Amino acid sequence: MNADSDFDEADEAADTTRSPTRWPVGWGLMLVLGLAVYEITAQPRWGIAATCTKLIWNDLATGRWWLQRDPWRQRGVCGITLLVVRATAKYAFTVIAIGVLMSLATDPAQLNRDEGFRFTIQVGGLALTFWMVSGMFITILALIGKINLWVDSSLTESRHADQFPPACRGRNQAIWLLFGSRLAEFVVGTCFIAVIAARVGATIPMGIAAMVVGVVLILTAQVIVTRRICARTPEEGFPEIAASPRDADE
Repeated sequence: MNADSDFDEADEAADTTRSPTRWPVGWGLMLVLGLAVYEITAQPRWGIAATCTKLIWNDLATGRWWLQRDPWRQRGVCGITLLVVRATAKYAFTVIAIGVLMSLATDPAQLNRDEGFRFTIQVGGLALTFWMVSGMFITILALIGKINLWVDSSLTESRHADQFPPACRGRNQAIWLLFGSRLAEFVVGTCFIAVIAARVGATIPMGIAAMVVGVVLILTAQVIVTRRICARTPEEGFPEIAASPRDADE
């Protein structure tokens, strides 16, 4: 127990010493880049978008580290993909939120001709599309490889300490990282049922009944699959954690 607490304190001290040097340098460079992009394009949204790429650095670096350190290759691929999804979501939500705020100060009649506004919409669309497609890929790979997914907020600390399996201290974020694909599956499945009902010439009551039954089946299947691939505890996601105490006692 003492050794573990000493190790945790050492990690926190290491993170504290890193942050004062890395924080201003990283954001300073991105602010300079954002200013350069703004000067070249004369579009403040693009300069903001360039600056906000700093938000994704940690997740991309952590995903690369996970893939390199994880002996279970399929789990590593799922892990880096989930972290790229998290980075994409943070970046897209930030850019979209800033873009919407800037749009409020723009003449509504000029929005359709505003390149910055179109860029904001494109960023949101691409992020949503990637979120949906990557989530489906992760789901299939996790089902085939019998992987239990676990991603939390402590992965960056584990990367700094080069500690694998990671010291899972937060809550599992895998469920909401897969939400995009679940939303896409629900929409596509519902539209498919509606098209089939129209093709067979179903009456309105029959069509409504088919939609209700179809929606219930889709949601049930999604819940079952999500519970199957998302770990309830860190030990389910990283069985090595459960083995470590026994190894230490020996």
